[in-house]
Amino acid sequence: MADVLLVDDNEIIMQGIQKAFERAGHQVVTAKNGDEATKLLTSLEFHMVVTDLHLPILDGLELIAFIKAHEINTKIIVVSSRSDERSRMECYKMGIENFFQKPISPSELVARTAYLLREEIEDDDIETSD
Repeated sequence: MADVLLVDDNEIIMQGIQKAFERAGHQVVTAKNGDEATKLLTSLEFHMVVTDLHLPILDGLELIAFIKAHEINTKIIVVSSRSDERSRMECYKMGIENFFQKPISPSELVARTAYLLREEIEDDDIETSD
């Protein structure tokens, strides 16, 4: 089981993705904006952050920059309606693992990110057995 932080200001999209990750056995914490997400990231540990780019208060790019600047060890997935190459490349240069364009099926998102969560859980198991 992995801990996932889901950041999106669209309640309907967030609920669908949250349910899909929970059905797959993961624990999900949600944030409606980047500011809420940064507070959660400084107090809890997450295997993965799934974020939109269009967020109030602190946008997705600022959230990614925060994660990298604070050297928070988590995988970052972007799910956004932005489809331009420039946005995608900027995110990849910042160090995200993957970028998915909305709309995407929540079940497909979980399936396409499962390998990242397996890697994180295996890394945790190795660290705790030392």
